[in-house]
Amino acid sequence: MVIVPRSLLNRSGAIFILFTLLLAFQAPALLAGDLTIAGEMSVHPKSITAQTRFLILIDQPASDFCTSDVQISIEPAQIDLWVVPMSGAACSISGSPARQTIFSPRDLVPESYTFEEQVKVRYRLISDNEVIDLDNQVIRFVQLRALPERVESGSWITPKLPQSSLQIDQQEDLISLSLLDYDMGGRPIWLYSAGRIDGDTYEGDLFAYRETMCRMKHCSRAGSQKKGRIRLILRDTNDLVVQYQTGINLSSRVDTEAGYAYQRIDLVRSPEAQKIDASGAQIPDLVGNWVGGIITDGGNADRPSSLEVLDVEYLGPSGVKNQEHIFLAFAGSGRRQISGGVFPKDQVRLAIVCTDHRPETQRTQCQVMDIAQQSASCAGEFPLASVGAERISAPARCSDAAGPYDTRFEMFRLDPDDSRTRAASSAADDAAQDTTELQPTSELASKPLLGEERLGCGQGNGRWSQSHRDLNACD
Repeated sequence: MVIVPRSLLNRSGAIFILFTLLLAFQAPALLAGDLTIAGEMSVHPKSITAQTRFLILIDQPASDFCTSDVQISIEPAQIDLWVVPMSGAACSISGSPARQTIFSPRDLVPESYTFEEQVKVRYRLISDNEVIDLDNQVIRFVQLRALPERVESGSWITPKLPQSSLQIDQQEDLISLSLLDYDMGGRPIWLYSAGRIDGDTYEGDLFAYRETMCRMKHCSRAGSQKKGRIRLILRDTNDLVVQYQTGINLSSRVDTEAGYAYQRIDLVRSPEAQKIDASGAQIPDLVGNWVGGIITDGGNADRPSSLEVLDVEYLGPSGVKNQEHIFLAFAGSGRRQISGGVFPKDQVRLAIVCTDHRPETQRTQCQVMDIAQQSASCAGEFPLASVGAERISAPARCSDAAGPYDTRFEMFRLDPDDSRTRAASSAADDAAQDTTELQPTSELASKPLLGEERLGCGQGNGRWSQSHRDLNACD
């Protein structure tokens, strides 16, 4: 990416990026479905003041096609970003891997540069001499900064940098980070950064510290050296995109132009979740005791929130290649016996089905079905990245006699320690419980899902049928 010198700026103050790839390669015609190669654009944080910095994230999925690096041009009232399909020698047979690119527009303009009160951001695809608008957003500068989002404290890793890790801690609106990696000479290097998080973004300097030789009393024993900067965007509870601007201070594996997607390591998982890991699936650890249900907003005063204590158990995999993993939530905090897919149906409150879509999209998506909400039927959906250590929050949609309405599904972990560190002897205790196959007696077991009809195998067993999405059907 080449920026024309500032002496060549026109009167509008635009920053021009040389579009070398467009000139070098002929862009092939794309089918309508192939526009997904460009990915998605988002602006962070959601609330931006006229003085604060902001970031633009381009998230491109893996594709059989190849595209250029994202290009950018900046004007006071408009920011344009675009990608170009590539062909020929510039495009490898394997296509383009998934990648994230972060831009900080204020870094690309002079310090005295002033944006207008509203700035239009356009994301575009240049294909076959045609400009296709993929996304348009408007930045409206506000008076107050965004409230800080919560980052899950702990150890974060990215598969693209397997020999490094990022340690994160947040206290109110202050965040501290420690990057553990290697320098160009293969020596271990620890870099630190700390500061205030702005909404869902953080930018700060990276420092290395070394011991100093003191020749007089009360001198500092550690000297700091600035080694670069770090940019961080919190896309979801368990999904960070991080960019390092460190020059030659880190190993050659670190691309200073790329963004790296990080996930937090779950150091304590339930025994059931360990079995899920053994299957190779990327599935959240939902096993344990929660408080969960539907939370309605002020616009649905006649439809009150409904929360209860839930015990979530793992039922097992199903579907093609065992990509679908099923959790059931029972009323109360006591353990429920699930043996051979048999469970007490009269105590089931909801089902959560998490589908591992690899290798197609590299994502895991979870569906929440048959949420008990008085006289309404509710369903919701959330990605793996939305699952925090102690909370799940997802949009949901309910339908009752008055019609459909939007709300939220929330789960808060009730016992994050006890339920996730169950002793192996609990299996013996569970075996002593009653495992009689029960007939469907609850309202939940006899109520159809949204937009679907119930189908059963007629055996009356409390088994989950993934193909029928049914709590009363058999596999």
